[in-house]
Amino acid sequence: MIYWAWSNTLSIAQQYMIMRRHGTPIGGGKAKPPALPATPAPAASNGNAGKKGGKGSGKKG
Repeated sequence: MIYWAWSNTLSIAQQYMIMRRHGTPIGGGKAKPPALPATPAPAASNGNAGKKGGKGSGKKG
């Protein structure tokens, strides 16, 4: 009986710590909506638009 109670206590504590690290709301209350950025960031262009191929697609040899 003591083993069962201690094991359950450790399991609950472990779950609490994992959920806290991942930012999951704890306690069953209403979750806060995620904060949205004020303005969306523009898409970055690296000058390879329209080109096909990736790593290793160049000439060999």
